[in-house]
Amino acid sequence: MVIPTPETGYLQFLKHEELVRLAAAADAVLHLPYRPGHFLVQGQPLAVAWPPSAAPQLAAQLARVQVTGPYRTLTQDVSFGFDQRVEIAIRALSPAVNDTFTALTCIDWLSRCLCRITHSWHRSASTATAPAGSAS
Repeated sequence: MVIPTPETGYLQFLKHEELVRLAAAADAVLHLPYRPGHFLVQGQPLAVAWPPSAAPQLAAQLARVQVTGPYRTLTQDVSFGFDQRVEIAIRALSPAVNDTFTALTCIDWLSRCLCRITHSWHRSASTATAPAGSAS
C-alpha cells in the first residue's frame, strides 16, 4: 500500500536504522524509491508498505524518521556536493568569467571526493565476511 508524502520539498535526511527497526517491528517490508536529494510532492508516493495492513502504522511513524525541506543539503545527499562543484567549474569557464584556476581547483576537489568514495567502496567490499555457518 502506498504511503503518501506528507509535505512538498527535498528529502533531506533519512534515519535508515530506524526505518529498518520500524519495518521489522511491524513485520513488514518498506520500499522507499527516493533518496536524500530527491524532490517530493505532497500526496505523491513516499513509500510502499507490504503487507498493506502495516501501512497505517508505518505512515504514522514515517514522519519521525525523515526530513523534508525547501533546500537540498549535504548531510546525506552526496550528489549535491558534486553538483555544486560542477556548477562552479562550469561558471568559471564561461566567457564572462574565464577563470580557469577556479575550474581546475573544482576538478581537484572532485577528484579527491571520487577517490575517497571509491576507496571506501573498495574497503567495504574487501572486508565483507560470509554469514555465520556458511562455507568459506
